[in-house]
Parts: sequence; C-alpha cells; structure tokens
Amino acid sequence: MSEPTLPPELERAVFALAAWRDQRMICTLALVARRVNVWIGPLRYRMCRIRSRTDLEALWQRVEALPASGATQRASRRLCGCRMPYPASRGHSLGGPLTNLRRLSMNANDVFPEAGADVPSFVLDFPPLTGLTHLELLGDPGPWMPRVIAAAYPALTHLSLFNRYFPDVMREALQALPRLTMCVYVHVEYLAREDQAAPSTIYAQRQAAIIGLDDPRAVAVMPVYSDENWGPGAWRGRDYWARAEEELALRRVNRSRVTPRVE
Repeated sequence: MSEPTLPPELERAVFALAAWRDQRMICTLALVARRVNVWIGPLRYRMCRIRSRTDLEALWQRVEALPASGATQRASRRLCGCRMPYPASRGHSLGGPLTNLRRLSMNANDVFPEAGADVPSFVLDFPPLTGLTHLELLGDPGPWMPRVIAAAYPALTHLSLFNRYFPDVMREALQALPRLTMCVYVHVEYLAREDQAAPSTIYAQRQAAIIGLDDPRAVAVMPVYSDENWGPGAWRGRDYWARAEEELALRRVNRSRVTPRVE
C-alpha cells in the first residue's frame, strides 16, 4: 500500500502558507525538494534591504547569476520592496535585472542629478524603472525632483516623503506625476523632537497644511517606527500606505456628507 500523498496544488499551498507566515523559514523550506524550491524560492527576493554599495553589488551578482530563461524574470518580479537609504553611486543604474521592481525606498539625493531640468539626458543615463509603483523618499527633495521622478518612474502611483515636510514639493509632484493617486507626508514623531512645539502639535499643524493643499491625493500619516512598518508592508501587511488609503477614503466620505446636493 502506497503512502498517502497530497495533490500537488494543495502541497504547494501548504508550503506557500508556511513561507508567508514565517519568512525566516523560506531558505530552509526551499531545501525540502526541487519542486518546493520552484514554488517558494523566489520569495527570498521579495524584500531586500540595501545598506551599502557592497549590498547592492551582491544583489546584482546574485540575480544576474540566475539562468537567463524565466528564472531572472521571476526573481525580479518577486523583489517587491528594496529599502535603499545609501545607494551605490550616481552612475549605477537601478534598472538592469530589476525591471519589475514594484516598491523602492531610497535617498533620492544620492541617485538623481541636481540638474533636474535636463530630463532627457537623465533618462538616457538612468533607464526608467517602468514597473515601479511605490516610491519612498528619505532625503530632502529639491524643487526639481518631481520632474526627474516622473521621467524615471513613469508608472508611479504612490509617492511618500519620509519625515520630510515639503508641501511645495508635494504640490509640484501632484502636478508632474499624472498617474499619482497618493502623495504622503510620513511624520515620524521620534525624529521631530528637536522642534520647539510638542510632536503632536507639529503633526497637527502639518496635517492641516497638507489638507490645505486642496488635493484629494495629498495626505499625512504618523505610523509606527519605520523598520517595523516597512517590512510587513512588503509582505502585504498593513503599512502606512494602507493607513494613508484609509485616511483618504474617510476624507472622501466626510466630504460627501457635507457637500450640498443641488436639486
């Protein structure tokens, strides 16, 4: 009598559930069998934290070493989030094997040239990431930056300024990025304590100013500590993007309630 076995689709679902529940087990589970590695192996590249040029170069080498068939495409598609506070260099393209990158967090001042008006040469030097939809900016954005971002990330729908309060830049971004559905100011309380006013007062003032931009896509949120917030978001958890969407939805509901109906 043969040993009982699960149907392949159910077996795959079990391993996928285990990998999503505990990401630390992905590398171990991938060693169970070749078919399991095919199923969940790409999840190893779903989120990548890059803290130095060495980390970025190691990522390039790892992805480029994959077979030239569909493996590279699967890996790059699964690399949904890449936190990059210290990019490699201004001359290093963020494209290459990561053409399907969806979410990126970086200090844009270390990547984009300040000559923001010279958009055509920028596009030639830095191939656009056509699949990127979410961009988190960690550095102080210049007034020229939205135009460069529009050229570099033509599919961008979500933009955030992480603890950088620049309402004028937000207004410019909302005009320069036609597909943008959300522009978020992320207020982090522990980074704002050097101001004279209490952190909660500062946030309330800035939130009111952003609402005053009179654009339904502009929003302010105050999430938990970023590293605790960013990781779950890359794994479809509730992050500040979700909180911002909830805030915008609530604002739309409240606005519809107070808008007089014309008979």
